[in-house]
Amino acid sequence: RRDAAELGLITAAAELISEIGPAAVTLAKVGERAGYSRGLAAHHFGAKAELMRRVGDAVSDEFRAALQAGLRPESSLLDHLRVLVSVYFDVVVDPPVLHRARLLLIADAVAHPSADHRDAVTDADRDFRSTLRGRIAAASDEVPDDLDPDAFTVALERWPSDGVPRNPAGWLVTTGRRRAIDRLRRDRTFARKR
Repeated sequence: RRDAAELGLITAAAELISEIGPAAVTLAKVGERAGYSRGLAAHHFGAKAELMRRVGDAVSDEFRAALQAGLRPESSLLDHLRVLVSVYFDVVVDPPVLHRARLLLIADAVAHPSADHRDAVTDADRDFRSTLRGRIAAASDEVPDDLDPDAFTVALERWPSDGVPRNPAGWLVTTGRRRAIDRLRRDRTFARKR
């Protein structure tokens, strides 16, 4: 019963985010939309940021389930990439309410960096990318060691709009190296600021 109430609250939050935007969503409105008391959302999540985090988690869980449904244990790297692209574009073309809410939360967090849900959105996006990297890494025994699975994630994001480069393997190696250099610079900057 508790799980059903939480799922109802998360779904209601996603609907409200899609209809009125993240800034206008309150825990009381979520409770009312779900058909519960105004205080039940506060009881379950404590704060709006935690509810937003749970919306992001629900999206990641849905995405993982869709990926799992499309793959077999013996799936090749190419099969993994095809399923990733297919699931990703199914969501982008006709996003279910949870995914639409995720996209709006990301846009709001970028437009309003002080938004109370920015950390939740960042964590959910990091989890989403980690899922993609994990899927690719799991199938990457077909790929040379110097290809970074994170570069595949970038390819998944860019190639549909930019097109596949003439030398995909070279592009992946170069992108992986550049991302590694960026991570080192970011870590060094972070260490200096401490």
